[in-house]
Amino acid sequence: MGVKAFLDVAAESPAGVNSALYDSNYIEGVVVPRAIREFERKSKFRVNRVQMSSYPDGAYAPAVTAGGIGAFGGKGGTYTETGTGLTVPYQIESPYPYWANEFPAFGHFVLKQGPVLQVQRIRLMLGVNNPVLNPVPTDWYRVDPESRQVWLVPVNGQSITLTAAGLAGIAVLQMGFGNQGYLPSFIAVDYLAGLDDAWQSDPQWSDLELCLEQSAALQVLDDIQEAFDAGTLSVSTSGEVINQQIAWSRFEKRRLGLQQKIAEFMQTLTEDVGTAPAMSSI
Repeated sequence: MGVKAFLDVAAESPAGVNSALYDSNYIEGVVVPRAIREFERKSKFRVNRVQMSSYPDGAYAPAVTAGGIGAFGGKGGTYTETGTGLTVPYQIESPYPYWANEFPAFGHFVLKQGPVLQVQRIRLMLGVNNPVLNPVPTDWYRVDPESRQVWLVPVNGQSITLTAAGLAGIAVLQMGFGNQGYLPSFIAVDYLAGLDDAWQSDPQWSDLELCLEQSAALQVLDDIQEAFDAGTLSVSTSGEVINQQIAWSRFEKRRLGLQQKIAEFMQTLTEDVGTAPAMSSI
């Protein structure tokens, strides 16, 4: 990414800052990954591709057993894909709930991470070792990659096979659990979220790249602000101090300008991508 842009910002900082701290190794190794992850968390928009998996069985992430650590999400790392041999980052997330009032709308639910590159598999599960429908036929999948919405549309002529546990599970669902119409951790989804590896060469994401550069530059300026707070400057009227105060004013103006540009981009990104509708609540 634009290392020069970051270093240019550091060069404009107040006198006394050791700009050697902000060399390319620091920028690329610390600032850029930190800025990208912060952007992803705030915007709910994945830049770096990640494999998401629920109730993993080894196909897309390391398998977990019933009650095992990570069975319901939170665990992550890297994983060598079966068949391809590629090492990819993965994240285990909790399976999605079943809502009786959502499923009549063609089995509608919303994925947690986006944009969605590919939905690889959907399973209906009553636990790690109790599949109801494994897998849901891929012909049923209808996905809006940007808003992260998924619908399961039964295709005529597509046969399915319910397991014994599945038949019992459907009967339980029909009972409605005391008319609550809700079943937690029922829909297990394996999917890829993020942008394609070559996204930086795609003109449609040029403004995203600029925003990430600005985010990294802002982190550099925040580090500088912690080390050289404006309140510690002398109130002397000497020419040297006046120059320092002017430099700090320019520095702060630049910092606030970056904050505004980043906020504006996140707002337009949300408007362009669209906000997925909130799921039902108990």
